[in-house]
Amino acid sequence: MTDKPKIGFIGVGLMGHGMGKNLLENGYPLTVLAHRRRERIEDLKQRGAREAATLPETVDGADIIITCLPSIESIHGVLGGEQGVVALARPGSTVIDCSTSDPDFTVKLGETAAERGVKLLDAPLLRGPQQAWDGTMQIIVGGEKAVADACWPVFEAMADRIVYAGALGSAHAYKLLNNAIAQCNGAIISEVFTVAAQRGLDLELFYEIISKTGASSMRLSDSGPRILKGDHSTAFAVDTALKDLQLYTKMAEATGALHIAGDAARDLLRLASGMGHGEDHTTAVTAALAKLSGAKLPGSKG
Repeated sequence: MTDKPKIGFIGVGLMGHGMGKNLLENGYPLTVLAHRRRERIEDLKQRGAREAATLPETVDGADIIITCLPSIESIHGVLGGEQGVVALARPGSTVIDCSTSDPDFTVKLGETAAERGVKLLDAPLLRGPQQAWDGTMQIIVGGEKAVADACWPVFEAMADRIVYAGALGSAHAYKLLNNAIAQCNGAIISEVFTVAAQRGLDLELFYEIISKTGASSMRLSDSGPRILKGDHSTAFAVDTALKDLQLYTKMAEATGALHIAGDAARDLLRLASGMGHGEDHTTAVTAALAKLSGAKLPGSKG
């Protein structure tokens, strides 16, 4: 037997798989909700997780419920409503939403949770699936400090850097700002590689040049080699990035601030999604642009 809290986990996707693995390796009793990607569920079951067939079964008896969801629809559907996590969680338990979500929705959900005696933290993730697997990702935590402190060992089991952001909803706001920068950077990288290809330039030489200048970035280091190989295998899907940019522009608009760059990046992602690349990696924006312009890019049919 263990005195560690029992955890129910909803969302064993690209990030959630590694998170679940690390929780199990750190001795946390884990129940995971059934997922369409069976190989991830089976792997966690072999490591000691219990699979639940339904949401109520996942939540039942859990001290902590972690959600890591890809879309606004799934976030609202799983967390909210009379059959959602907050409604089903027992009083005294803690819900940790690791999705990238709407800060305003999170604050309202926190009010509902408090009325039911349930504690809520927003704890979005930074870095990617490999870091989630290695336990080297970053987690930003928002909510009551005492609740965050009580859950700190759980966060430490999954990440090597945890930052307390302040009041509930603040972590989601910081995450949207971070992702807006990353996706705007990714959008212009995809665009300029397409322009370079259309111009007939040597793309490998182009990457070598800009990787040693002020144009260099972590995003370029990831996207450049992918574009050169025509490799758009998913680590961060176009549709997920589109959701994040839609939330960012909504948040910016609510403050009265302009969001011109965010709109442009959002529209490029929307274009790629509409052309069938929604489940591909965000660099698939280049494939969409190449098809429209006739540019010859690796892996493209332009």
